[in-house]
Parts: sequence; structure tokens; C-alpha cells
Amino acid sequence: MLFEQGVRTDDFAIAPDGTIYIPSGTKIMKVSPTGEVSQFLDNVPNGASAWVTKDGKWLYWATRAGPSQLLRVALK
Repeated sequence: MLFEQGVRTDDFAIAPDGTIYIPSGTKIMKVSPTGEVSQFLDNVPNGASAWVTKDGKWLYWATRAGPSQLLRVALK
């Protein structure tokens, strides 16, 4: 089943509630459990991977350019 199309990504993270977070260029997109796509963050360092903590409180992603950094943002 095709769930989402059109968001450029290398990786994604799934939160406990089924929400998907997708790093895409300098944005992080959000896909609801029903498939609704929205922009979650804009103008953030480009990252290829993301993950959500087991408790669903934090989204982490690693940056690509320059010295790599591990960044996080609160989800709740």
C-alpha cells in the first residue's frame, strides 16, 4: 500500500502514535497516521536519518554537512 508520495527522504522515524517524521532537505515533514502530510520544522540542518524515543517525547536527527551534529526537538 502506498502511504505517502512526493517527500524526498533517505530515512524516517515512526512515533508510538503512528506519526512519521521525515527529514527532507532543510525541513522535517510530518505524516499523520491517516496520511496527512505537513511541515513539522523548517530551516533546520540537513539530516539523512531520524528516530523518535520510545516514549514519543523527542525526535533526534543527525546532520550531514560540516562536523556532524546530533540534534533533537521535543514532540509534546
